Amino acid sequence: MKSETHQAYRIADLIFRYRGNRLSPDEAEELEKWLAESPTHKHQLEQLNDQQFLQQKYRQELSIDTMSAYCAFSKRIAAERPRRMGNWYVRSLVAALCVIALGVYWCWPETVSPELSVQNRVIPAGSHEAVLTLANGEQVRLQGMTTTSIRQDDGSVADISAASLEYKADSSLNTVPYYNSLYVPRKGEFALVLSDGTRLWLNSESRVEYPTNFLPGKRKIRLQGEAYFQVSPDPASPFIIETGNVQIQVLGTSFNLRAYADEKIVQTTLVEGKVCMSTDKSQMVLTPNEQGCVDRENRNMIKKVVDARVYTSWKEGRFVFERQALAEIMQTLARWYDVNIVFQSDKVRNIEFTGNLKRYDDFGQIISMLELACPAKFIISGTTIYISE
Repeated sequence: MKSETHQAYRIADLIFRYRGNRLSPDEAEELEKWLAESPTHKHQLEQLNDQQFLQQKYRQELSIDTMSAYCAFSKRIAAERPRRMGNWYVRSLVAALCVIALGVYWCWPETVSPELSVQNRVIPAGSHEAVLTLANGEQVRLQGMTTTSIRQDDGSVADISAASLEYKADSSLNTVPYYNSLYVPRKGEFALVLSDGTRLWLNSESRVEYPTNFLPGKRKIRLQGEAYFQVSPDPASPFIIETGNVQIQVLGTSFNLRAYADEKIVQTTLVEGKVCMSTDKSQMVLTPNEQGCVDRENRNMIKKVVDARVYTSWKEGRFVFERQALAEIMQTLARWYDVNIVFQSDKVRNIEFTGNLKRYDDFGQIISMLELACPAKFIISGTTIYISE
């Protein structure tokens, strides 16, 4: 059984390498021998290169109730355990392992499909990167740094690491505060700890302005872009975030704020605690798993119940989309991978996609998943992605 199982996974690996044009001469010869053993083998390989077949298989996988299937499988195994496992059982298990192994490679390939790889180069995911602008205008690029500290003219101290910037609390700094700003470019992310202990995770193409030290009774910052907040509680000093004509006030809570300048809606999604979202026209209070949306143009506000994890998944290294339009999805991906998106058909803009993708995968893998699940064609040329029907 061990040799048959090993062979199943070995063939799956060879096919995977073949699809990515990564076979060595010896591996190519090994795959040729396997293909020559049976017409069925050759048919299986042909199916793997049939895009419509792969899309159909992927949709079938999505429709499977995996928990029910697992329970049924477990019951059957428990019932058959006393029996002696014969050759039929061994062959079935090996076949199942082979299907599972091949399925993983079909649906989650580690390289782009051959159709895409002709015009594509590797586009890696983003990383920890930011630019710190001090009160005196000096800029410090934060990328791949070892732990160090920076002291400013007002006496404030901030510790810098490869992935975060942390300000030290100092009660003696009660003068007019110095303001710093932290900008995270496209293809970047970075963490920030303010002097009061409040933590921010900044997403790509985001900027935050803040004092190096908060004065008593007042905590106010400005944000453009997207950030996840864990606000340090202080009943005597409400925490206020300004983004354009929208203001969010909290006492101590966790939430995600998305407020990109090129997006029409300012979106606050509450994880825990309570926040007040307001404009000069109206205000509303949010409780956990509620989302407040403000239209930048007319400042109208709406509230809806959501699964907050969908909107905070980026902080945990995932892209989670629930019935989201392809145009919105590609806008999010463009910031993280720093690519240009060109829709060659307005119809495909509104295609809805539901999925859970790895944020740190190479861009080719993300596109392969989208192409399997969406009725759209993706062509990668350099750092430009053309999307058509």
